[in-house]
Amino acid sequence: MENRKAFCYCHIDGEIVLDSNRLQSYDGGRTVGVMLDENMTLSEFVKQFEQKAGTEIGNKRLMYVLPFDNSQLLDLINDDSLKDMISFGDQCVHVYAVSIATGQPSIPLNSSTNARNTKAFISVDCSISGCEWHLTAYRVGGTNFMRVGTFNNQYFHSAQDLVSIDPCHRGKLTSHLVADKLRLLPNTTPNQIRSAIETEHGILLNYKQSWRCREQSLVDINGRPEDSYRLIPWICKRLMETDQRTIAKWTSSGGMRFAQLFIAYGSSIVGFVHGCQPILFIDGCHLSGPYRGTLLSACAIDADNQIFPLAYAVVSSECYKDCYWFLKNVKEIIGSVKVTIVSDRNHNIRASVAEHYGHEYHAYCYRHIKENFGDEVRKLFPRVKQAKENALKLMDAIAYARIEKDYDVALENLRLFKQELASWVLANEPEHWVMSKFCHPRWNHITSNIAESFNSWIRIERHHSIFALINEHRDKLATKLFDAKATISSWKGEVGPNIEDKLQENIARGEFLHVVPYGYHLARVNTGKVDLAVDLATMSCICGEWAMTGIPCPHAAAVIRMKKLNIYDFVQHWYKKSNQELIYHNSIKPVEMHDVPTLESMDRSFIDSDETFLLPPITKVPVGRPQKKRIESQFNKKRDYTCTRCHVVGHSRRSCKNPNPS
Repeated sequence: MENRKAFCYCHIDGEIVLDSNRLQSYDGGRTVGVMLDENMTLSEFVKQFEQKAGTEIGNKRLMYVLPFDNSQLLDLINDDSLKDMISFGDQCVHVYAVSIATGQPSIPLNSSTNARNTKAFISVDCSISGCEWHLTAYRVGGTNFMRVGTFNNQYFHSAQDLVSIDPCHRGKLTSHLVADKLRLLPNTTPNQIRSAIETEHGILLNYKQSWRCREQSLVDINGRPEDSYRLIPWICKRLMETDQRTIAKWTSSGGMRFAQLFIAYGSSIVGFVHGCQPILFIDGCHLSGPYRGTLLSACAIDADNQIFPLAYAVVSSECYKDCYWFLKNVKEIIGSVKVTIVSDRNHNIRASVAEHYGHEYHAYCYRHIKENFGDEVRKLFPRVKQAKENALKLMDAIAYARIEKDYDVALENLRLFKQELASWVLANEPEHWVMSKFCHPRWNHITSNIAESFNSWIRIERHHSIFALINEHRDKLATKLFDAKATISSWKGEVGPNIEDKLQENIARGEFLHVVPYGYHLARVNTGKVDLAVDLATMSCICGEWAMTGIPCPHAAAVIRMKKLNIYDFVQHWYKKSNQELIYHNSIKPVEMHDVPTLESMDRSFIDSDETFLLPPITKVPVGRPQKKRIESQFNKKRDYTCTRCHVVGHSRRSCKNPNPS
């Protein structure tokens, strides 16, 4: 028996419209012809359709009509439906590739409907009283396809019904409209999406609909957050294949659930070991994705005192186990380099630093110390603002004292102010945060602001899935390294712009100091209050600033100027242009991402091979909206209110109680 054949008109890039008689027609787009055979499969038909049209069908919906009923659109979903189309097509059929959002007439979809849905059966009725619109569909075998059972496309709506309905726009139907915008601007808000869709497509969404549209678009772009954990072994392997110096490792808990991830790129490791000052800033910040967690980071500084990211880890929290694992990996990548660690006083970080680097190399962040000291002052002087300000000034004098004598004087002043506060300072390990007490170089970095800058630098990426975070951080780091390397050629001298500004400031401060030479390298500098000794041979000044910063202090600058020497010769090599070139000599290599495994391929690999795929961690999501804004420091400057009635600072006109305003 001869195979049954039919000629198919394939329509694409247009839209289906209804005429006054409810007949379907296709407006716009292009039409190509494909010869059908009853032995042809749906995948073969789609392949020929795409070849003739010169484009991919993608997520478009394939629909067809039969000659004896041009008002009914039928879904072309499997091989059986293709055979039905050929059998009843009478040698000529029409197939339409329709966008998901515009695949059906708009009135039933935009009407409010009542649905009774399960995974195996769907029943939908129009909720407007008297309307006969009705649809039922059932699942085809064990597939994800649904076959329409009954469909009554007759609807009866009054004019009042049409103006009173609340349109229901599903996130999956409208998400593709904003996908391109979110790829470029992932931080677009739901309200901005509402305005864009209304302006460009004439679709009115409420806030909840636009929020769901945004969430669905991000899933379409980045994949489901739970699926991204399955790609971690693959991306770690690919990163180390791309650059053998890169370290990317992960661990899992019971049941192959994700536990920890550590990544340090080869260009960052080599740049730090060969050029950066041996000081690291450690901090952690919360991830606000669906599985939460903490991102631990280790950052250094380059020759111009700019942030240089070294490594990061994604872990469950700042517990001892995670901090120990992270700092152990950092220790391994830097080798035998002796580094100073700057961080807050988190007890898990403290214990881990002591284990791997030695407790004496741990410098505490003074900003966090000052926060705790401020809380102590508030307890002793409740509701006394001036007392707190005075106590904090005395605390600053203690922390920034560069020589032992200045520290003793500052501590005695605090003791005279309040004995309990002086005792608090002595009880909180001043040898780890006072400049004159810390016995290892820290290059004048008394806070962990560099690590805080890293947290702010990846503020947007912290909200995304872990796979998106890895890729976006890599792109961002590659751009930063490239830009920093490009700016080296614009350095006017032997040091960077920030160091140049500091040198010029110190030269200006030392311009009117009186210098008495005591030899080729020795000099005495009179400031008007005290005499200070400067030794150019050992690059030291009795004030302590030169030794602690590596940059000539104002007293040294005055001596160098008097002797007409090259001031750049007395700057430590960490700040030189040659060191900056070593730091940024290597760049991150692009990672091939064209063959990222799909869910289907990962499922087949899991069955057919011994490939490892991770499951997401088990987390408990707290009640309420996730907190995305950081808690502000008590030292953040706030605007002081000035009363417009009495012109007194401290309150507003509404709360003014002054009986006689001026």
